[in-house]
Amino acid sequence: MDFGRTFRNGSMITIISQIIKIGIGLIITGILSRLLTPDEYGVVAIVFVFLNLFDLLSNIGLGVGVIQFKNMSNEELSYVHVVSIIISFFMMAAFIISSPLIVIFYHEPLYYKIIPIVALNIVLTGYRTIPEAILRRDFKFKRLNILFLISDISGGVGAIFLAYTGWGV
Repeated sequence: MDFGRTFRNGSMITIISQIIKIGIGLIITGILSRLLTPDEYGVVAIVFVFLNLFDLLSNIGLGVGVIQFKNMSNEELSYVHVVSIIISFFMMAAFIISSPLIVIFYHEPLYYKIIPIVALNIVLTGYRTIPEAILRRDFKFKRLNILFLISDISGGVGAIFLAYTGWGV
């Protein structure tokens, strides 16, 4: 494998994918900002700040470890995957348990309803972390970025659909 060529191709794919991802994000954000009230949009924004924090804590470097240790057996990868999923469930529970503190701080009882639903995303991240790391380790950037784009588009379309049909926040 020619590392220089692989690096160039992977970099170009990632750059193009990031540009597309930013464009999709801007379009989805623009549409949602028109469909939701400013208060609803603010509630969602605050919840996503906390979601990103707990999501970051649930990904404690296991993916980076898989990338660095290239000779892991399938059994070891399976074990690390299970650990990642277990940690993500604990982080989801911590997010949900912390919701009363968030409600008290922001004086918004709507967080009680939103946080348990949004917290499911942490578990999805736990399921995704190790397979994503394997794709990165194996320089499968095209496949990885296609999956990210599909995920972003489907999540955005779902959010727009729910907002448009009146589900609100």
